[in-house]
Amino acid sequence: MFSSRSSPKSFTKFPKLPLEIQRLVWKFASFERRHVPVAVKRRHHLSKQVTGEDESKQLVRFRSDTPIPTLFSVCQESRLEAKRYYKKTLVAEHNFRFFSISLTPRFYINPHCDVICPVGDLFGDVTVMLVAAMHKAQCQSIALDQSQWGELADDFNGPVHLDQWLTSIVRPPHALKLITLYAGANYGTPYKDGSRGFPHTISSVDWNTIRKTDKCTLGVVISDLHRSITRYRDLVPKMVQDRRDVEKGLADPPTHQLLARLPVFHHLSTEVLEKWTPPRLRLLMHAVPESLGWILRSKNPFEVWHCGVEGCPNCPSGRN
Repeated sequence: MFSSRSSPKSFTKFPKLPLEIQRLVWKFASFERRHVPVAVKRRHHLSKQVTGEDESKQLVRFRSDTPIPTLFSVCQESRLEAKRYYKKTLVAEHNFRFFSISLTPRFYINPHCDVICPVGDLFGDVTVMLVAAMHKAQCQSIALDQSQWGELADDFNGPVHLDQWLTSIVRPPHALKLITLYAGANYGTPYKDGSRGFPHTISSVDWNTIRKTDKCTLGVVISDLHRSITRYRDLVPKMVQDRRDVEKGLADPPTHQLLARLPVFHHLSTEVLEKWTPPRLRLLMHAVPESLGWILRSKNPFEVWHCGVEGCPNCPSGRN
């Protein structure tokens, strides 16, 4: 028979378990997936006389209002185990002509399971800095809202720069396994000190609730990302095979690096290219048009989105 008493809400015998089992529990808890909004905190300006550059530069640090993982405050063992996986790894590295400055963040991430969610005005050199920090930390998941792919980013950088940085996150040697595009709330709101305006969870929204311009921009971004992922997925293994053939004497090396397959990767070792796997692209929306869903599923790198409106200036074919 079942007891009428409510089940206990705590496990009081846990401290008596063998230490090895406790550590396994703390390790399992360290890999709970979180969505970590990352914004930029602008610091001091350095004049060009100080940096030795052609213009003044502004120091920035990456910041997040994500709380410190609970494991850090449960007990000593949980804290020691959590510190093996949670690190302050998104370091903003500023490289100048005569010196370098690295600004360590104040928040922790587990790069193997946490989803990095850039928010706010992360543009220009700051974007390059964040992508470099994510690569160095071996972050595996990123989620991008309208502040990174929508009208705000397009107006600030223009479509060429937007395409350049978005497609750079799919290229070797980046370790990203998943790229999620979603529609966030209040994406144009500045990230102020003490603000908790950016959500720690993201959810699916109806495609029909987003603006027409964002629909077109999103379609173009998905087309560009899909094209890059598909091309690299097909060409990187062939580049590795070319190098193996040269090593075995089955083929002559290219007379110039520009004549090699994917010359942009000539500086990467064969081992790095072999370990690279193409990231998966996901759109966190429902009621998505079949034409866009087809691009996400297609293996053809030349699929191009069009909203269906003749002469639409926001779609590629409408700009010709």
